[in-house]
Amino acid sequence: MTEAQTKKNKIASCLAAIIVMLLIAAMLAPMTVNAANNNPLTISIKQFFSTSSNSVSKTFTYRLEPLDSGNPMPSGYGAGGYSFTIAGTAAESIGPISFSREGVYRYKLYQVIETQQSYYTYDRRVYTINVHVGTALDVNVVVYYENGDKAPEITFENSYYYSGGGVNPPPTPPTRPSDPDLMVDPPVIKRVSGNPGGSSVFTFKLAAKNSAYPMPAGSVNGVKIIYITGSGTKEFGTWSYDKAGTYAYTVYEADDKISGYTYDSTVYTITDTVTEKDGQLVVSRVVTDDKNYHVAAMTFTNKYTSGDEDIVTPEKTDPPKPIDPPWATTLPVTTTPPDAAEPPDETTSLGSTTPLGTGTAPADETDPTKRGQGGDGPKTGDDGNAPLYATLFALGGVTVTAALYFLFGGQKKRKKVR
Repeated sequence: MTEAQTKKNKIASCLAAIIVMLLIAAMLAPMTVNAANNNPLTISIKQFFSTSSNSVSKTFTYRLEPLDSGNPMPSGYGAGGYSFTIAGTAAESIGPISFSREGVYRYKLYQVIETQQSYYTYDRRVYTINVHVGTALDVNVVVYYENGDKAPEITFENSYYYSGGGVNPPPTPPTRPSDPDLMVDPPVIKRVSGNPGGSSVFTFKLAAKNSAYPMPAGSVNGVKIIYITGSGTKEFGTWSYDKAGTYAYTVYEADDKISGYTYDSTVYTITDTVTEKDGQLVVSRVVTDDKNYHVAAMTFTNKYTSGDEDIVTPEKTDPPKPIDPPWATTLPVTTTPPDAAEPPDETTSLGSTTPLGTGTAPADETDPTKRGQGGDGPKTGDDGNAPLYATLFALGGVTVTAALYFLFGGQKKRKKVR
């Protein structure tokens, strides 16, 4: 058997061994299980309820909603999502939810509180549920709180407590009025443009859309008036509500027709939405201008123009003196030394003045063929080392030829000896 045949046999043996190992690994690989079909997702929820009375309702309602259209849902879900109830302290599982495609499916889960019942405390947390479905349809669930932190489980805590004693709950207590200290009181900002001789007094009004609406102290028939002298800031004050509802007010500047002023005609609107929360009225306030933009302050700018302002004439000044250009300066006289390397021009006497720019440039600057020469070394594109490069290429060629001859020539000789 020749040496070449021996090498071929060895290569074939190696390939065969690799193929056998791959086949064995494939046979030993675990089979993929369709997790969505064999193990559909169920979501567990825990409810804790504490109470001081056994006769009150212990059942609370929850809802699972998809955050993306087309998300799989449990059987029995409706247009608003999937709703279910839990009674007392207990755990509930919702599902099954089957997934047929890989991806990320997002849901939110929260307690439905349609009416705030007296003496009840409700858990208002909203959970976000992310279901990660892999290529093998394996399911991995991650739950988040509203602040983005991961939640180890989904729990809700509700309670009912009445300190008056007795089995039956007492009558519903009266709703507490809104707290005026918590009301946002946007300031009125007055600005004046121009140069009036003195500070004028400007009038601003807060007017209720209905004169029966609550108003701050000092109001008369649904109108509160404040005054600002010149430019400045002032507030109307706050008030309290004793009934839920929506209340609207307007704020504007009265045109007192002070001579020289053009008045700001902007009208601002204050809208208060009053709701009940845990037996307490709370106020949500929005302030907008006449273009319906939300604002934090109500700003009015009046322009003052007297009509007889003096015309300001700029003072006359002498024009700047011209500056002599550099070339107008007399250059210093230079003379050629007696022992100069070059002889003086025959047409110019020794020691005459040489005008600027008539000197002879160096040869390597005026002759393009001589640029780059000198003691700076070779520049880009120099061919001063060409003979050295040619010698190196020649030696390399001889070395490669000798190696090839030794390799193939030696093989032929060995074959002949055999």
